[in-house]
Amino acid sequence: MKRSEKVTLHGMWASAFVRLVRLALEVKGVTYEFVEEDLRNKSDTLLQYNPVHKKVPVLYIDQTWKTTPRLLSDDPYQRARVRFWAEFILDKLLEKTRTAVKTHGTEQENVIKEVKESLKLMEENMTDLIPTGSDPSSCDLDVLDIFIATSSNIIKAVGESLNVKFMDPNASPSILSWMESLAELPLVKKTAPPHEPLVKFLVNLRKKFVQQPYAI
Repeated sequence: MKRSEKVTLHGMWASAFVRLVRLALEVKGVTYEFVEEDLRNKSDTLLQYNPVHKKVPVLYIDQTWKTTPRLLSDDPYQRARVRFWAEFILDKLLEKTRTAVKTHGTEQENVIKEVKESLKLMEENMTDLIPTGSDPSSCDLDVLDIFIATSSNIIKAVGESLNVKFMDPNASPSILSWMESLAELPLVKKTAPPHEPLVKFLVNLRKKFVQQPYAI
């Protein structure tokens, strides 16, 4: 697909999974139209293109638009490592923080603990993948940068909505520094949902699950 061709992305403004796609498209320089979806009443177009899971789709962007900048290394080993950690962040940070909003009591405490442990594990095992030296620029972002930037935003908002501090600067100083550096980039700011409305959205979402705990 040509870089100049237009893409329509269906999603919901507060979704971290949609934000991953938006940021990747921005980094690749792909022109796209964003169509806001009511996920309680999904459009026929969304269901048509993702009929099995009926969730907001995640595009294989680097495989579709092979132009630079590349989001994944050409080296098979590096690609495999990056894919592993991207899946780890997706499962252990993005999915788990979403679960924390929906759960209660001991179950929620265990999820929060797991997120903190995952951040510590990343700190201990991603040393050679964490950028060093000068601050990154928007044109240098790769898959891990996109996942880290997206998780940073949602971790902060979920933490505030639950009155929980996920990030410990003593346990994960490099990961925290990485998140903070990325948060200052124009493209990252452009695709980030506004913080206060996001926190308010999460607080209201949580109230629904508190009132209807068996409707998950």
